[in-house]
Amino acid sequence: MRKVTQVVGATAGALLFLGLGAGIGGAGQRTVTVEKTPASCIEVLGMFEQTAGIGSKQMTLAAEAIQAVRYRNTATIDTITVKVNALTKELEDMSSRLETPVRECRSK
Repeated sequence: MRKVTQVVGATAGALLFLGLGAGIGGAGQRTVTVEKTPASCIEVLGMFEQTAGIGSKQMTLAAEAIQAVRYRNTATIDTITVKVNALTKELEDMSSRLETPVRECRSK
């Protein structure tokens, strides 16, 4: 959460001078609280979306693998194994990159 200070006095004074602000008063400043999602949290959300996509691909490959086993298609099983291993490596790499942004997001 961030605090943003707005200067109201000058604006109110200008409006009164122009006759546009009858009833506007209270020169000075006021503090308005604005919630803002930290960049690290947005980064984490994006990375989790990517991991969900990878998980979806792995589930599709698992279904294909079941069919390949059913028909004893070893060439397809080998191909699927290579793809699953590549996706697993992608998840492992992403996992190591997630550590810092997750820690930063939780600290805010």
